[in-house]
Amino acid sequence: MIKYNYEYTKLGDITYNLLRNPQDIKSYLLEFILKEWEIDRIEAPDQPWTVEWMDSLKAFTFALQQIDLSSIKLKPDLMAYEKDGESFVDDLQERVEEREESFLRGLSFEPLLVNGHNFELMDGYTRYMLFNKYHQKQVYAYVGHDH
Repeated sequence: MIKYNYEYTKLGDITYNLLRNPQDIKSYLLEFILKEWEIDRIEAPDQPWTVEWMDSLKAFTFALQQIDLSSIKLKPDLMAYEKDGESFVDDLQERVEEREESFLRGLSFEPLLVNGHNFELMDGYTRYMLFNKYHQKQVYAYVGHDH
């Protein structure tokens, strides 16, 4: 059974599955995104931004906003990350190509996750790159701020 009451809305060429209620957004992020980051922290303890984002996620209140894609900043350390001959950017490109088929089939996407203080992208790098590839000017994002 689906726990959240998603609203499906199109913006530009992208169909989104949205939550508008701040409590639902926070609950969703803690249930799904935090769980994903906890696994990332264990698998890649040399990536300090994961703990930073986990702390911010727990502290922030989130609101759904429509923002300019160009206003979002990527984490430089993450974009430069390489280990054991693997690079985050190469892996990201592969994921974009895989996700592109979903986009072309009309499947919906969740909003990006953005730190409202510096507009750093916290989650959704694959979606960000795909939206950029298809020249989306405006995107939906869950934007976090301190209480």
